[in-house]
Amino acid sequence: MKEQVLSINYTEYPIYIDRKPEENDDKVVVLDKKGNRITLAEHKKLYPYEVKNEVTWKISTTLRDFSFTIPAGYVWNGADIPSLLWVFVGSKDSPEFKIPSMIHDFMLEYKEYIYTNVLRESISIKDFRRLTSLIFRQSLKDNGTKTIKSNIMSGCVQAFQATFNRKEWDI
Repeated sequence: MKEQVLSINYTEYPIYIDRKPEENDDKVVVLDKKGNRITLAEHKKLYPYEVKNEVTWKISTTLRDFSFTIPAGYVWNGADIPSLLWVFVGSKDSPEFKIPSMIHDFMLEYKEYIYTNVLRESISIKDFRRLTSLIFRQSLKDNGTKTIKSNIMSGCVQAFQATFNRKEWDI
């Protein structure tokens, strides 16, 4: 039996803001997530959303229960939806995509930690990759996205990761 997500709960509702470049942000230098020096204005364009409160996510599946915490101050880029599809799916700025994309982006960014320390390597990398897409799909549904759109979006994410991001999953 393949693992299915039963529920996604959190300790408190995530409060997030849209980060917009301000007047002097082009004079402040920060590091991006890869360690490159960029201006704060560029950083806010790359990662336009920030969660303001610490949120612990509790995931229950048909095979396991686990949790992880997204710290206050975590920034992410939103749903990566090609602009050609915005007419059909919606843009990355659509409110119903912000929380699901936060959970998914965090799980991908910290996949080695979650895989090794949270899940304790109790799952194959391939199944963990699939699980991140299932969590994304369930979170989309929980945040008001219709089932068909949630299925299409998570299927596209899973296919993209399996096809183009294979090397990034070498843990």
